[in-house]
Amino acid sequence: RLAVDNLVLDGNTITSTPLALSVTTVADSGKITQSTNGGNEGTFDVKQMSSPNGDALVDVHCIDFFNCFAVGESGLIMKTTDSGNTWLTQKSGVVNLLFGVHMFSLSIISAVGSDGTVLRSNDYGVSWVEQSTPVSVQLNSVWMTSATEVTVVGNAGVILRTVDAGATWSTVSSPSGVVNLNDVVFSSESQGIAVGRSGTIMTTVDSGASWVLVPSKYIPESARSADLRSIDMVALNFGVAVGYGGVIIKTTLAGLSWEDVQLPTDITSAYNFHGVSMSRCPYDWDTTCERLAIAVGAGVTLRSSS
Repeated sequence: RLAVDNLVLDGNTITSTPLALSVTTVADSGKITQSTNGGNEGTFDVKQMSSPNGDALVDVHCIDFFNCFAVGESGLIMKTTDSGNTWLTQKSGVVNLLFGVHMFSLSIISAVGSDGTVLRSNDYGVSWVEQSTPVSVQLNSVWMTSATEVTVVGNAGVILRTVDAGATWSTVSSPSGVVNLNDVVFSSESQGIAVGRSGTIMTTVDSGASWVLVPSKYIPESARSADLRSIDMVALNFGVAVGYGGVIIKTTLAGLSWEDVQLPTDITSAYNFHGVSMSRCPYDWDTTCERLAIAVGAGVTLRSSS
């Protein structure tokens, strides 16, 4: 449902637009929307390609304008090196549903999925190794802060961490009461945020070795019981999280406190937001750089620039 730079996943379809510095999204209605940084919103002709056997695609990550990996059902992994014009299917070696993928570099990629599945490639996705983990629950998101340090979050409040490139994985204790964790993002090697069900927002300042639950008094009432589905950070302090029930919240204090984002009056709690992505500025300190944020969900695409 959400594009990274120029790519979109919608069911078993991959969509790309040939515009650098653009963010493209698709809602459940199938409408493709493309917006450039600071430009006007519009609809464009796009290229589409279906996945093999009609398997659904769940997540995509692009490390640059050309190179991306997408993952989904039945262990499906697909790779593009030409901005999505062509895609190659990679042999993952598993049949599990894959929910998350992250590229640390062109050659080092990690993917996670059902039944505690963690995969790693060190050769540009040519081959994948399934790594042994101490859990069997669904893993939803993965983030690589270095070639050796990786954090994974999943259902039942599971947090996994490795500091040796996945040779060994250890569980990290979640704060009391944490249930399903849906997404994790790091804004630096040490500073990260994870979000999940029941308005869960957690922060770490030690590369994921320990996590602290953000008190509900620092979270808007609209989000305190929401299923938060996605988060993105574009600087050490600034981030946006979205979820079910029409929830979009932002932080300017590295996740320590949050506030509602003002939405159009016709956006109600009936809308469920699935993903959010924001454009990057060359320098975090550049206050003249306009940032673009896109939130997508069931039948709606929202765009904000500031």
